[in-house]
Amino acid sequence: CDGMIVATPTGSTAYSLSAGGSVVDPALDCFCLTPVCAHSFTARPLIFSANSVLRIKNTDRLGRSMLCALDGSREQILEGGAELVVSKSPRTARFVRLTDKGFYDTLRTKMMN
Repeated sequence: CDGMIVATPTGSTAYSLSAGGSVVDPALDCFCLTPVCAHSFTARPLIFSANSVLRIKNTDRLGRSMLCALDGSREQILEGGAELVVSKSPRTARFVRLTDKGFYDTLRTKMMN
């Protein structure tokens, strides 16, 4: 594939969804992996337990490097043979809800437009 998106449930309805990923209920403790422009019909979005550890390895046979974009703002080069390890952070984020609309109300509104 041209790339992979790793997202939390909160991030699943942004870039991951636009690349064909799953919509994940934000109450779930998990993360998702979405292939971008996969060259195979067997490459599909996957949902992993939050306790999983993903290892994304650059296996390019010519030793070319890969670019990792983290939240669209930070970039990291992954040299041939190197791997990126993805796991749950011990820190959590708290969000403020400014309306009475829940996740599914907002999702329904956005999917109808």
